[in-house]
Amino acid sequence: MTQFFSTLTLGIIATFVGTFLQHAYWKRRTFEEIKTKEREDASKIIEQLGRAVDRRLVAQRDFMNAINNDANDNDSFLAYKTALFKWMEEFSSFKSKIYLYFGRDEMYEFENSVHMNLYNTASIITRTHKYGLGKLSRRDQREHAEVGQRMSIAHHEIVRFLNRLNEKVENFEIGRSRLVDNVKIGHLESISYSFLLLRLFGVKP
Repeated sequence: MTQFFSTLTLGIIATFVGTFLQHAYWKRRTFEEIKTKEREDASKIIEQLGRAVDRRLVAQRDFMNAINNDANDNDSFLAYKTALFKWMEEFSSFKSKIYLYFGRDEMYEFENSVHMNLYNTASIITRTHKYGLGKLSRRDQREHAEVGQRMSIAHHEIVRFLNRLNEKVENFEIGRSRLVDNVKIGHLESISYSFLLLRLFGVKP
């Protein structure tokens, strides 16, 4: 009888452990699938953003060159307006996706640095197109003379921003998966008990 209960107890324990391990394996596999999907989606966003930036910068630069060369700038102006419309059409979507995958700070960087640099340089070029270079004040003429350099600086800052996002993708510092077992971020509901136990015993850093 004692042997029967011992066997039964061992069977229950084995079943419990087996179920626990199966559940843990399922959670880990699901988590890895989520990480892979988030990485793919984040990479696509960076690629789409890079193309959108290049499309707008190329249109702005062509428009600026047409004005500087005193050429008929109607075609370049139309191309610029089309690129600007496309940019603004995608702007809110880019903001929300950057916030979702890279966090609030990167979203603010996109809005207050990347977008504003493009906006400020475009405003200078549009003003020159509207009034004509010869009718601008000395300050406005000076700003127009410097706008090409300012666009180059803006492009450099954009590349730096995109490179930083790519580094986060490579390090899996993206999406909801970055919160899992990450004590630095502080989302306690995303930290597993097993991870906390491993840290308690010094197994996890």
